[in-house]
Amino acid sequence: MNVRTGAAVGLALCLGVALARPQIGRFNASQESTASARQEPASSADQEAAGSANQEAPVVTEEMSAAATATTAAGCNAELWNHVYHKTRLHVVHSCIAVTGTITHIKRESDGDRHIQLAVDPEFSKLLNSRNKTAQGNTLIVEAICEGQTTQAAAETTCEGFHSPVAVPKAGTKVRVIGSYVLDKAQGWMEIHPVSIIDVLR
Repeated sequence: MNVRTGAAVGLALCLGVALARPQIGRFNASQESTASARQEPASSADQEAAGSANQEAPVVTEEMSAAATATTAAGCNAELWNHVYHKTRLHVVHSCIAVTGTITHIKRESDGDRHIQLAVDPEFSKLLNSRNKTAQGNTLIVEAICEGQTTQAAAETTCEGFHSPVAVPKAGTKVRVIGSYVLDKAQGWMEIHPVSIIDVLR
């Protein structure tokens, strides 16, 4: 009797293992399929969107936004935005602020803009992010649009027949600047772009 019972139990165990094997195989195949789907590379559009989101979050802090609000000004020329190419590359933090500082360097760019490095006075230092400090010599970038010859195809249409009314003083000049405070999403630094007014301070 005990022998028969033992044989029956052994047979049942063997059948259980045999039946279980296909189920394990199907489960693993399903897992592998799911894992492969999860590892499928993101599209370039998704990667670009994710990159922008990851970049914007750390560079525009609440402290920077508050600093911009504290420098709110009047006098910005909204019409200038009609001559800014690819506006979506700029994230507007504040539509119009005023800052003071000293121009340290001016560079002509292929889009016709004047790329101006402004060493801001200490009370405006919170307007700078890490990219301004490491890539732009601890300066705030000021962009005077359509100031010169345009050789960049994307900007030719927006600057065609237009020249900025903003006069750009030479490097070393102490100035007061009024314009839109933006994040250049491609470069990661903060700018006054477009600049509406540059007043020379005596």
